[in-house]
Amino acid sequence: MERNNSLTILGGGLWGGLLAYRLRTRRPDVRFKLIEKEDAFGGNHTWSFHETDLAPEALRWIRPFVTRSWPGYHVDFPAYRKEVKAPYHTITAKKFNQILQSTLAPESYSLGKPVSAEDLRTDAGLVFDARNRCQFLAGGYQKFVGLEVRLREPHGLTLPVLMDAKVEQVDGYRFIYYLPFSHDTILVEDTRYSNLAHLDVEAVRDEVLELISSKGWVVEEVLREESGSLPIPYSSATYHEAKDTINLAGIFHDTTGYSLPDAVRVIDRIAASDLTFGAVEAIVSDYRFEREKNRGFFRTLNQLLFEAAIPDQRYRIFEHFYQLSPGLIERFYRGELGALDKVRIFVGKPPVPVNKAMQILLNSNNRWAVPT
Repeated sequence: MERNNSLTILGGGLWGGLLAYRLRTRRPDVRFKLIEKEDAFGGNHTWSFHETDLAPEALRWIRPFVTRSWPGYHVDFPAYRKEVKAPYHTITAKKFNQILQSTLAPESYSLGKPVSAEDLRTDAGLVFDARNRCQFLAGGYQKFVGLEVRLREPHGLTLPVLMDAKVEQVDGYRFIYYLPFSHDTILVEDTRYSNLAHLDVEAVRDEVLELISSKGWVVEEVLREESGSLPIPYSSATYHEAKDTINLAGIFHDTTGYSLPDAVRVIDRIAASDLTFGAVEAIVSDYRFEREKNRGFFRTLNQLLFEAAIPDQRYRIFEHFYQLSPGLIERFYRGELGALDKVRIFVGKPPVPVNKAMQILLNSNNRWAVPT
């Protein structure tokens, strides 16, 4: 089949930007146009991942984007504090934008330009829609407001804290996420697993500043702010699709919301293909189907979290989870649980009311049962 050597990428966020970068560095023969409506790539986001989420080759090509790495991280719950010795990496939108603009040819992208009909003309070749155009039929939300601040004095943290749940439990499961970028700069993010999509950014921002102050830290400068309300689904999704367009939306870890590992895996497969519509459509649909093997399980966990657990006791689910084996935790984040892993997650004193849990498990449409 004839190779398509011209394509259009709509959206310069994580998926669109990484796809353009991978094509530029692996397939320089391919002509493409990356279109981003904002004045910089990546918006105002932070993407993190565990080193074991990616294969070694994938880790090598993504590494130029990494802003900061740590040899491990902490979790902090009412019952215990734990250090997890597993490398953890973070990419900021600022570094993401810098790498893309220094790597991509100027004629291969446009910034500050909304998508137009001209961009979608019939001779545009293969079109990728990386603008996150999908909607889940049911589920909860992961809501967050984060402030990256420069402090007057060192904060004293050497490792990230992925979950500090020793805070007041409001609006569902609430925890604080700390990313120490340097001795005096840190991202402090208030995250909530909530049944409601609404996020009062101003109110949560004030709570983040109060939390910072309660630690004795004095803010010299707020460097940036990020916020969002992401779906945590326990149902299937509907996609906004146009003819002859590949929609890259809705591929992420259903429970954690992490999107970078899935993006890297799919983009690697796309970049290795012949870039025809049929080949790429098969790659994306096959990956979605492949992930469904575990997605049903993760979506059932989500339903237990949002419908069975008492809101101010939801932290107990995560408190239970982090006492499991390091290998299981790695496989959970990677989205590759085995049959025994799934059984092990449910072993022990249930962190949700049994009657509610059994009702959800018996009535769930998600297919996650242990394969025979």
